[in-house]
Order: sequence, then C-alpha cells, then structure tokens
Amino acid sequence: MSSRVFSRKGLSSHSSGLFPARDLLNRQFCFSLLLKWSEQMQADLVVAASQLAKQYSFTVVVPALDAVSALNERLDFSMDNVLIHFAGQSRKRMTLKMQLHDWKAVPLQHSRQYWREQLLKTLFTHHISPLWNYLHRLTGISRSVLWGNLAAYVYLAVRRKIAGK
Repeated sequence: MSSRVFSRKGLSSHSSGLFPARDLLNRQFCFSLLLKWSEQMQADLVVAASQLAKQYSFTVVVPALDAVSALNERLDFSMDNVLIHFAGQSRKRMTLKMQLHDWKAVPLQHSRQYWREQLLKTLFTHHISPLWNYLHRLTGISRSVLWGNLAAYVYLAVRRKIAGK
C-alpha cells in the first residue's frame, strides 16, 4: 500500500492535524482548510480544491483499490472509517496521509464480483461523490476536474503496478 497510509500505531486520533474524512463535508472546517491551503500556495480556492482532490485521490482511493486488487482484501473506506492527517505542506501543495479507524477486512461472503461492487459503491457513491459535489458547491470547481484528477492518479497507480514498481 501507499506510503501515505499509516497504522493505528502511527498516530492516535488525538494527534494534531488528524480528522475524520466526514469533517470535509462541514462547511466551516472545509472552507477554513481550503483557505489556509490557498494562502499557502498563493492561489485561489479552486486551485486549493483541485490540490485537495489530487491528494485525496492518491491517499484514499488508490490504497482502497490496491487493497482489493493486490491484497485481495476489502477494507472499510467509508467516510466514517477514514481519518486524514496533514503530513506536510509546501508552497505549491499539501500532503495528506490516511488512517483507517477499523482495519478489519470484510470477508468474501458472496461472489468476488459482488464483493468488489460493494467496495466501489461505498468508495465512489457514498464517499468520493459527496465530497466532490461538496467541493464543487463550496468553490465552484468543475466536477470534471475533480473526477479527472482522481482518474489520473488511478491510471498512474495501475501503470506502476503493471511496470512492477
């Protein structure tokens, strides 16, 4: 899995900068986060939202897909189980890390196809889509830009797997 994933031992939920992914759907929290990043990057809120989508895709979506494809495990990547940590920030971008509250794998109870579909439904329908819609409403960023950022990171992850990196 990605170096942006850390175990429960990595940080406790009381560490500074660690927050539940669901907090990104809170207007005050998300707006202040984007404002801070936009000031740091010397860019507008749309650029900050785009950077958040890129980092979030790399930090949350890629490990979720990696776990199910490479490790044959389906972990809970619901918004209520994902914790995000600010791992660093430079002038041009921020870096996130992800922790799961519960690392228990969901056992295969039905067909593998059903099992995968449940992960994709949880991840994209109930987690990423509401977040992208919220970022769109908050900043005006195009949903296609957000989904395009996600697609680029998934594509890069698949290319690296194929190349054996």
